[in-house]
Amino acid sequence: MRQASRAIALVLLACTPLAGGPASAAVDDAQQPIPAGVIEQPSADMDERSERTFREGFRSFQRRDFHAAYEHWRGLAEEGQPAAQFNVGVLTELGRGIKADFKEAAAWYERSALGGTPEAMTNLGRLYIFGKGVRRDHAKGFEWFRRGAELEFPEAEYNLCVAYVHGYGTQPSPQQAFAACRKSADRGYRPAQFDVAGFYYRGYGTARDPREAATWYARAANAGDPLAQYNLGLMRAKGEGVPQDPAEAARWIARAAERGLARAQVQLGLMYLNGAGVAPDRITALMWFEIAAQRGDKEGVDYRDRLRRQVTMAERDKARDRAIAFKPKS
Repeated sequence: MRQASRAIALVLLACTPLAGGPASAAVDDAQQPIPAGVIEQPSADMDERSERTFREGFRSFQRRDFHAAYEHWRGLAEEGQPAAQFNVGVLTELGRGIKADFKEAAAWYERSALGGTPEAMTNLGRLYIFGKGVRRDHAKGFEWFRRGAELEFPEAEYNLCVAYVHGYGTQPSPQQAFAACRKSADRGYRPAQFDVAGFYYRGYGTARDPREAATWYARAANAGDPLAQYNLGLMRAKGEGVPQDPAEAARWIARAAERGLARAQVQLGLMYLNGAGVAPDRITALMWFEIAAQRGDKEGVDYRDRLRRQVTMAERDKARDRAIAFKPKS
C-alpha cells in the first residue's frame, strides 16, 4: 500500500501547473471579468467640503457602516462627482447600505463612466457581459473595457484580456489577450500576473517559456496568491523553468495549503507521506488529507481513508485533532 501511495504522489508532482489560462472554453474563477472596488481617495477637482464628505464616506465604509457611507456618497453623486457616483454604484450593486439593484447600479456606473472614471467603465462593462441590470451586450462590454484600458486601468486591461480569450464582443485573439494581460500584470495586478504565467507556461498568445512562467508565478505567489504558490511549488518540484528543489517546492505548496487551497493540502500530505522535500511524517500527512477532506475534496477523502487503515488509532486521533484546530491564513 505504501508503494502505491508513492507512485500516485510522483504522478501528481509531474502534473501540469494548474494555471488560469484558457485551456478549456469554460469560464473559471481566474478567467471572468473582475469588478473594481470602491475608490478610496477624493478626486483632485473636489472642493474642501466635497473632499471632507467623500473621506467621511470612506471612513464609514471601512467601519462597515455602509448605510452612512451610502448617505455621504449619494449626496456627492447627485451633485455630479464621478468618484462618488461610482462608489454609490458599487454599494448599490452589492446591496451594502441599500437594497441591491443591478439596474440602478448600472445607471450610476454609466454616469460615472461618462465622467471619465475607469473604475466605472470596468464595472459597467462587466454588467454588460453578464447582462445584469442591462440587456446583455458583449460588444458594449468590450467597448467599456477598451476605454478603461486606454486609461491604463489594470482591472480594465485584465477584463479586456478576458474578452479576447473568450470572444466577448470581439474575435478571440490569443495575442491580444496576452498583450492586454501583460500590461495589467506589469502594473502589479495579481490576477493578471497569475494568468500571464499561465500564458507563458502554455504558450498561449506568446512563445512557451517555462522560465518566464515561473517568474510570473513567483510575483503572484509573493503577493499571496495560493494557486500561484501551488504552481510555483510544482515547478520547483519538477525543475521546470527553475532549478529543481524539493524542499523549496514543499515550502511553496505549504504556503498554499495554509491559505486553504485543497489541492495543495492533498499534495502536501503526499509529500509528507513520501518524504518529498520534507521529513516523512504520517501523522502530518493524514492531518492534511483530513483538512482537504473536510472541505469536500474527493482526493483528500480517498487518501485520508486509505491512510487511516495504515496508522494506529492514536495517530489517527492526533491527526484529526490537528485538522480540527487548523485555521486557514488570510
